[in-house]
Amino acid sequence: MTAPLLVYASTTAFAAVLCLWTAAQAARGASSYSRIQRLASGVAAIGVLLATAASVFATSLGAPRLVWATALLPALILTATWSNTLTLGRCSPTLRLLAAPILVHNLLLMGVYSAQVAQECMGLDLGTWGCALAGADAHLQAWTAEPNALHNPVWLRLPIVLPLWNKTRTIQLSSLLTATVYSGAFMVAFGLVMPHSYRRAESYHESQPIEVRKETPMGARVPWGQGYLSEGRLARIRSHVQRLACGFVTFEVGPSTFADPSQLTQVQGEVAWARAQGVTAIAITRPPSHRRSDLSLADLRRAMEQTQWDTAKKIRPHAIVLFASPFDRLAPLLDVPPNADQWSAAIAKSAQEIREADDSIQLAVSLENTQAHGEALLSRLRASDSPLDFVGLSLFATNADLSHFGADLTRLSTAYEAGPTDRPVIVLEVKCSPRANGGEPGQWNFISRAIDFADSTDSVEGICIGAIYDLDEDVALISWAGRRRLSYRMLQASPIK
Repeated sequence: MTAPLLVYASTTAFAAVLCLWTAAQAARGASSYSRIQRLASGVAAIGVLLATAASVFATSLGAPRLVWATALLPALILTATWSNTLTLGRCSPTLRLLAAPILVHNLLLMGVYSAQVAQECMGLDLGTWGCALAGADAHLQAWTAEPNALHNPVWLRLPIVLPLWNKTRTIQLSSLLTATVYSGAFMVAFGLVMPHSYRRAESYHESQPIEVRKETPMGARVPWGQGYLSEGRLARIRSHVQRLACGFVTFEVGPSTFADPSQLTQVQGEVAWARAQGVTAIAITRPPSHRRSDLSLADLRRAMEQTQWDTAKKIRPHAIVLFASPFDRLAPLLDVPPNADQWSAAIAKSAQEIREADDSIQLAVSLENTQAHGEALLSRLRASDSPLDFVGLSLFATNADLSHFGADLTRLSTAYEAGPTDRPVIVLEVKCSPRANGGEPGQWNFISRAIDFADSTDSVEGICIGAIYDLDEDVALISWAGRRRLSYRMLQASPIK
């Protein structure tokens, strides 16, 4: 467990203990408190635990619509704050002043969750300040919990619910002091990330989108292989693929895909459907779950070898991406970062093995836009003697503003046209979380620039406009709440040239 994750786990556990303590006292009956306050504090304490848990685990439980539980949090936090105020009213003026950060912390959380509900569930545009508020929380999650929180901001925080104390004893005083320190630290951290979040939100939200020409064949990412999907969900995915006029789809497969026979059968059926519709199916192989950075490149290649072989023999897609984002997504698994020559040799060996399994399947590797040193590997993979049929590109929203992304695209366009051009390029991933990047207008600004890059770069022969649904990250064209985002509507409205 990383240090930031340990901090998140410990502070969440502390807040959860306070909630359970409050609920127990409310149920037992703190006689010196009114029945209304006991009821309100008990409902708030249990409610925030259940609503937060539902929001956090919604996607992992395969029920993303549970994120609607977030809509309950602002009212529950307000109720908890009202109860806290009455409880602190019984304390001395010194303790009330000491506990002031707790009240501010709760009100700040209430504002954050209100902004999230308005954006994600109701589709409201709250402007730059509202986007900055939600974005600051996502950045704080990435800083104090999990780095991937910028794409998957599910590391929600519990409010402080103070128990109904009859007397201020040592344990009560210690708990109050700890809650005050935690609340104060949270506010300081939030204040530190807010200026950057505002500048980022302003950059993404206030920029003008580029007019989309849609001259390049377009595709979308689908959640096949991410778990067993209901027939209704599969039917909706097929409908969206046709509605958006996708020429290809990408999907991820891993060891779990082949460990579950029903899931494998489902993926095989969807690939067969894509073939029948004339839609190209591109499988992106992901590595086995591994939390430590102790693998050599040879170890990683061998760990992914079985998944790549099974994908070729059992799923038989049109194309397989052997490695996705070697300098970004795969880097944390490796003990020593390989250079371009080492990656090139490993890719050639994997490609040779898959050719033996089925030489009709096209092979690719997807590179990311965030690392300039990936250009050396790009040159090798696009040369005439490359073992690949095409090179994939992943475009991620980095921790910088939108102008930095524009500069990235200019650099990439120059590199693609100046270097070897024997292998075409297909943009396989476009990833931008609206919560961290200026809301839905910010997401569309990002996607429209990616499409313009594909249209204006001769060697780019296709672009994946993003995920239709996504169970792993909050970056899709359709939100977890089931609502079509602005990017979906704009893509559907834009005519194909």
